Amino acid sequence: MRIDHIYDKTKYYTGQTIPFIKRVCIDYSRTHRIWRKKHKNGQYQYSVVVSVYNVEKYLDDFFKSIVDQTLDFKSHIWLILVDDGSTDSSASIIKKWQKLYPDNITYLYKENGGLNSARNYGLKRVKTPWVTFIDPDDFVDVTYFSHVDNFLKKHHVEGVADKEIKMLACNLIMYYEHNQRFFNKHPLKFKFKEKESIFKIQKLNHFMQLSVATAFFPVNDLIKKNILFDERKWAGFDDANLILRYLNLLDEGVIAFASLPRYYYRKRLAKNSNVDLGSLKKEKYLAEPRESQLELLEAIYKEKTNIPYFMQQIILYNSSWQIKQFLNNPPPFCLNPKETEEYQAILKNIFKYIDQDIIENYDSTINGFNWEHKVGTLLCLKNIKPSSQKVYIYEYDRVKNQLCLVYLGKGDETEDILVNGIKQEPVFTKNTQLTFAGKPFCIRRQVWIQLPEAKYTLSCNMDELDTQLIVEGRELSHIKKADIESAFVNCNLSNNSPYKDAWILMDRDIHADDSAEHLYRYIKNNYPAQEIFFALRKTSSDWKRLEAEGFNLLDFGSKHHERILLGCSKIISSHADHYVTDYFKGLVKDKHFVFLQHGVTKDNISRWLNSQKIDLFVTTTHHEYNSIVADGSPYMHSKRNTFLTGFPRHDALVPFIQQHENTILIMPTWRQSLVGKVIGKTNKRRPLGTFMQSQYAQAWQSFLISDYLKALTEKFKMNIIFFPHMNMQMYIPFFTIPNYIKVLSHSDSSIQNLFKQASIMITDYSSVAFEMAFLKKAVLYYQFDQETIFSGAAHLTLKGYFDYERDGFGPVVLDENTLLKELEQILKNNAQPMPNYLQRMEDLFQFRDGKNCERVYQSILELDKK
Repeated sequence: MRIDHIYDKTKYYTGQTIPFIKRVCIDYSRTHRIWRKKHKNGQYQYSVVVSVYNVEKYLDDFFKSIVDQTLDFKSHIWLILVDDGSTDSSASIIKKWQKLYPDNITYLYKENGGLNSARNYGLKRVKTPWVTFIDPDDFVDVTYFSHVDNFLKKHHVEGVADKEIKMLACNLIMYYEHNQRFFNKHPLKFKFKEKESIFKIQKLNHFMQLSVATAFFPVNDLIKKNILFDERKWAGFDDANLILRYLNLLDEGVIAFASLPRYYYRKRLAKNSNVDLGSLKKEKYLAEPRESQLELLEAIYKEKTNIPYFMQQIILYNSSWQIKQFLNNPPPFCLNPKETEEYQAILKNIFKYIDQDIIENYDSTINGFNWEHKVGTLLCLKNIKPSSQKVYIYEYDRVKNQLCLVYLGKGDETEDILVNGIKQEPVFTKNTQLTFAGKPFCIRRQVWIQLPEAKYTLSCNMDELDTQLIVEGRELSHIKKADIESAFVNCNLSNNSPYKDAWILMDRDIHADDSAEHLYRYIKNNYPAQEIFFALRKTSSDWKRLEAEGFNLLDFGSKHHERILLGCSKIISSHADHYVTDYFKGLVKDKHFVFLQHGVTKDNISRWLNSQKIDLFVTTTHHEYNSIVADGSPYMHSKRNTFLTGFPRHDALVPFIQQHENTILIMPTWRQSLVGKVIGKTNKRRPLGTFMQSQYAQAWQSFLISDYLKALTEKFKMNIIFFPHMNMQMYIPFFTIPNYIKVLSHSDSSIQNLFKQASIMITDYSSVAFEMAFLKKAVLYYQFDQETIFSGAAHLTLKGYFDYERDGFGPVVLDENTLLKELEQILKNNAQPMPNYLQRMEDLFQFRDGKNCERVYQSILELDKK
């Protein structure tokens, strides 16, 4: 059922004439022809226990969805709302509705004690046969209780072991508040593929229920077994803890899943729900897993000497999200090093109770917990190797006829790679270290082998284990030449194209002025026989300039561009975004991609670059090169495809080393958390309305309007240019910028000319500082958000080999006052870098000889040599 399609039209309503919840109910019901009058002939009575804390914004929607049920509200539904010390108008809203339905709505107040304390307070006052716990910021479909009642009437037989329903789980639909759209996209939605599913408790398998809000329970069973919520304050596993304790005490009965009752889970625009805020709290990683999971596992194991299958599944599912989140990421920023050790120790103790086969056979389609995560979990959290192996056919070099295989392990595995039954010696290998919350997780090993020209059969045996080969998602015991060609070669495209030897160069789709432009110019002038094109949107401010220079331009996204892109042999770009590297979204596979880089790789951006197919990776410093190719580095790129050539654009800077005008260039970089999603096949992004409230905007705004900054520019006769990162230039109109500061963007000036012109650069973390270092000019780093920038939450980057204090090209400051003082010191030194920074600059670059373009060109030619 296409819920997203059904509700697409709701975003066009203003909500002024039809209340939102009624609108939703009418829309849904009319679409499915189930709108009908209320009826009173239901089978059961239901209580809804609701913990309320500062949810005034959502309560009317909640009440409306309940009182308008097709199952008569007055006869069948009772609401028990426990106000857990709210400080907003929640109480008055509840009392307003209570006046309308005094017999069905109970209002209780208690001092703040947490979600579960309030739920228990209400649960003890339930008098109906069935109870559920709908959250007050959510709502339910108008037919929710009718469908529940019909299901129970049809299937529930009290006292009959295989027909007595002990828990009924209902379908959860995501509602996104920011655009008023509904999506059936919860990872556990597979439970509701069938209209009705009923299982004995022992046969639940991977049918997991973690929410009490979307479930109904027989009240007598909860009371008899003394099942209450644990009132310790956790950050998200509260519901699952109660469900696990409850199911563990059941010897018979069945668990049911019904798709027709629809519960709408609100994803708040403000992202301030308990779930949203939970990940920011230490309890999420310490108290919660220790108390809600580990203590439960220990108690059950002591009683039964084994952990039920369904319980292991739920614990693994819950843990898998954190394993995925902190794979190749630092630990939670709310934890100090000692607490991180404690967090990892708790997880290791939890996984003592999760069987190896549960981990290995976990359904990865549920939430993407794949073989890489499973192997790492076994090695890191259980200290055991997998019982079988999988080898991924990762890459194929059709020119050199070499194949790259990748597998996961500890790093000490024996490997037998057989071609026609004969063991092959690798022609190249690379081990990539994967980490979990900063600690070793597992090794991702690449092995390149030479293939014969004739037909062949490939098989593997890793660590003397059953080993499957994975190609295009298929698991095979062996593969043949035809399998490789089918997966990696588009025989009918570029091989028969008139452009099969052509190269397409580009920087961004909307801007040039980077290494691709400089390399294109060099090839055009020195190797005119090579057929080359330069891709750029015709609307770009650079189009007319390059057209006048005689560039062979392609309008990016046009039919002509796509035709040549299909047929060409190489894509050469300073950017590795997917709209550049994979324009046709996996349909075209046999192009060489040359990554010229936009900036020097100083931080750990392996999460991004490892997802890109890069045939030639251009670098410009020894430290950068070694950080990428070294065995054990986080990058999958190696000496096989990474070359130290220097950046093509630096050739144009050589004549201007240590030459400058009296200009201060302010160039802050961007933050991924402060921009919206990419718009289609382009580099443009959507703006965020809350940008000016961010620390980033406020820090730079304050500096730009500083009276002391103005006084310094007047005293030392300096000009100031403000040139934010391209992704942030859409916010320029929101800044208040004094008249003496010149604001420029890519459409106004060549960025290369700005580097030549500048005396001093002030940036935060941008790699443009390396341009100044190449030119041996002064740099200042203003890092007001240093504590969080490398947590991975604000941006794509993680801390890499480059340390700003140890390796940087100027002072690192954390506040505006210090920034102004350091700027004054540089100005007093005639805008020259201090000797220690100048020495770093001189030692850094391998090449300042003006021959980077030639080295890159020759490296590209090597791609076609066998």
